[in-house]
Amino acid sequence: MRYFISGTYHHENGLYRTDTDREWDANIGMDRVNFRSNLDADITKTTTVNLNIGSQLSINRGPNASSDEIWRLMLEIPSYFIPSATRRPPVGPTVRAPRRVSTPTTG
Repeated sequence: MRYFISGTYHHENGLYRTDTDREWDANIGMDRVNFRSNLDADITKTTTVNLNIGSQLSINRGPNASSDEIWRLMLEIPSYFIPSATRRPPVGPTVRAPRRVSTPTTG
């Protein structure tokens, strides 16, 4: 009887530095685990039984679109859809903070 067992773990971080105080990670990345097992048994001089098992589990974090599609969408979106990209004031009513009323103190 002959056997072979192999397992690997692969981890990739993204290229961006992200905030660590958030519960979620906006960075792209990947975690992958591979497992492989082979078992060979000689039943008779002329008969061999082989059992080969392999599996892979992969967790990918990233956009569900290609980079070409992301760049195309960035070029098609008008700049006024992203308020931080324009220097104009936002459209709509302005909310102002209430004024403080000071009370005189006696000493």
